Amino acid sequence: RRAKAFATDRETELADKLLGLFAIGNNAELGDKAAQAALPAALSEALVASAYVGGRLEYDKLGRFERFIIRKVTGKAESVSTLDLAKADSFGAELYAAHGKKLAAKAGR
Repeated sequence: RRAKAFATDRETELADKLLGLFAIGNNAELGDKAAQAALPAALSEALVASAYVGGRLEYDKLGRFERFIIRKVTGKAESVSTLDLAKADSFGAELYAAHGKKLAAKAGR
């Protein structure tokens, strides 16, 4: 909610920026599309890069209560990693390329 409020309050200011959105977590079905849908429409259309990079849960590092909740919610009692660092690298490359295009357009004026 706070992120959506931040984006909505600054929509005009952010519309002039190069925007990238990445989502993390272990719910691949939602991915970055859920985060993108939470943005105001103008900002969602202005994205130059978007990625879902996965997540990681280190079960052994959780406290007793946290392990109990995870076990009840997921039905699993194990560490899980769905991180895709290649997607993170691709996301960074897309942002970098968009920045380069913006600089080239400014220089060409």
